[in-house]
Amino acid sequence: MGEPSTFGSSTISRSEKNHHLSASHATTANMAFLEGPDALVPAPVNTRGEDGDMRTPFGFLLAVTLLFGSSCGSELPIGKPIKTGDAGNGLTVSLNSRDGVLRDGENRLYLIFRDSNGKFVDVDSASLNFHMPAMGTMPVMNDAATLTTTRKSGVYDAKVKLQMGGEWLAQIAYEGRAGKGKVTLPMSAQ
Repeated sequence: MGEPSTFGSSTISRSEKNHHLSASHATTANMAFLEGPDALVPAPVNTRGEDGDMRTPFGFLLAVTLLFGSSCGSELPIGKPIKTGDAGNGLTVSLNSRDGVLRDGENRLYLIFRDSNGKFVDVDSASLNFHMPAMGTMPVMNDAATLTTTRKSGVYDAKVKLQMGGEWLAQIAYEGRAGKGKVTLPMSAQ
């Protein structure tokens, strides 16, 4: 299969990626477990009180339980939709952020493909570019997102730095087993 059509942005292909969990995919709660091999070794806990009696390290046990509970079987945090649209081939595409807002400057987003039943669909290869047409003396702007795969098929982690607030066109292209398509979603960055 050839390279997908793009809008001059970076492209990620599931067949070309290194599919592993990295710190960029970690939740805040389990981030410490991904920083190094020593992060899994618990610190010594003083279980004796001042008078020498044994005490249950309840706080420590609670923290460990919460950390392991959040890192085992937790769903991928995909945030709230900024914009959703028809991607063709029976798919919808959604661009999400933590709070459902696109901002001027650094953005961490999720590009999500779903079928008509709402199930995540792996599109094999995708790209995302933010385009702002020329206005007066201001030149055309194109800010390509860097996409990485996540542990959930059909969900891509996107990082992009928008040059300014205002009206942008999110240009999305995909190609793979689910078909080939392009969609443009107008959106506003604050």
